Amino acid sequence: MGGINQDGTYYDRTMSDEIVKDINEYDWLIPYVKKEKSLDFQTGHDPKTGRSWFSVYRGTSRILTLRGSDKGSFSWEAAGAYKDKDIAPANLFEKPTKELFKEYLSKIRKESKFYRYYEAPGKNEKKEGYYQNLIGRRYTFEGKESDDFIIIDKEFVLGFKDDATKAKWNGQIVSDLKKEIEQFRQGYKGELPKQIKNEYGEFDFLALNKKGDILIMELKQNDPSKTALSPIQVCFYYRQLEKFLKSNLGDVYKSIKSMVKQKQKLGLIHSNFTFPNKLSGNIVPCVIVGEESKLSDEMCTRFSLAKKTFLPWMKAYSCVEDGTLYEINIEETFVPLRCNDGCTQPLQYHRTSKGKFEFVLFEVLGMGRLGDYKSFDGAKGDFDKVVSICQSEKNKTFVCVSKIINGKNYWGMYEYSWNEDSDNNSGLLGCVWKKLEDCTCDNFSEMLKKHGVCYELVIEDVPFLRISYDASDTI
Repeated sequence: MGGINQDGTYYDRTMSDEIVKDINEYDWLIPYVKKEKSLDFQTGHDPKTGRSWFSVYRGTSRILTLRGSDKGSFSWEAAGAYKDKDIAPANLFEKPTKELFKEYLSKIRKESKFYRYYEAPGKNEKKEGYYQNLIGRRYTFEGKESDDFIIIDKEFVLGFKDDATKAKWNGQIVSDLKKEIEQFRQGYKGELPKQIKNEYGEFDFLALNKKGDILIMELKQNDPSKTALSPIQVCFYYRQLEKFLKSNLGDVYKSIKSMVKQKQKLGLIHSNFTFPNKLSGNIVPCVIVGEESKLSDEMCTRFSLAKKTFLPWMKAYSCVEDGTLYEINIEETFVPLRCNDGCTQPLQYHRTSKGKFEFVLFEVLGMGRLGDYKSFDGAKGDFDKVVSICQSEKNKTFVCVSKIINGKNYWGMYEYSWNEDSDNNSGLLGCVWKKLEDCTCDNFSEMLKKHGVCYELVIEDVPFLRISYDASDTI
């Protein structure tokens, strides 16, 4: 484990060997937490105090923590209200057992005062903690070999030996941000919050990709105003980490490698990640939005200017139901697609500020259920039924239609031609036909799964299909 640097900073969350031994004595705990979708892990070490910890989180709440010192002493605890006798079973924090923890978790789920940390059952109100767990699990022990990155730390914060060192070290960063925030106010035509912070604490996820880049990932949910100003917050973290890496790149690499190896050994990070040979020194700033559709046009405009002012290269992501991230464009309002059947890269139909694309999409569908219309401009009479809007593997938009040929059902795809700068966007280009094996349109979705359907999407309660097909298997 690393220590405190000469400038009074430090970062190394590799747990002590002593606490790892203690964790291994509770061999039921890690497998149990991994099976519970509402739970996740957080681990760490503080070189200043010599204390390590191993925590189980439900959303943003620490419901069970093992704390240990370098000298070998350890104790079990939890955050505030979770220690109430009406919630925590007797003896839970003396010697946790699987049965006691199961009882404890059941009471937590039923207690309404804890809903704000995860989700409100029956109301479909997913809080920020819900997405923290979902994404945190997805890019650690549920990670896939094909993933470009892993999450190596949660609730990341740079350590300082004392407050005076912290104030001095952060001084220029804080001062510069203060000036830039004032300039931002002057350039923004709308109303802004009276207080905009220029110094922040921890951020949600620290990640590492296969190229050796560090990813700063800040999660926002249920607060559009904070999402809109997230480039300012992420900018603080970016500049702080940029300064830290300049003088500690090699040591940080060793610390991260030690942390990852320890977590992989415990089963907290999947073992298929190809660890880079060194850190590149590049930092990728990101904001993750749990439910991006809640952002208004005003918030999108605010975000756009904040990003342009503070971090023009910042990326934005949202996630699908299993926590897999996909890149979004917050600077435009858009129509998001809800995903079924475990898709990994959902489609987005962007629209301009005038709503052109949204208008075209729904004009094509006639605001009705799919299958209600038998013709489109440019392709009238060429098919019997409209089935869906599709997206090919090459990200082209298609209209999926069906046709009876010689008494047998076939499906085909017209490429839909649409140009934002053109007033003539009614054309459908070309069509190939593929046999439906005598299936009817009533069970079209089920049939298509036999013909290369990747996954099914839903928008405004209307089904959409993404279809991959072999162009050679046509007539």
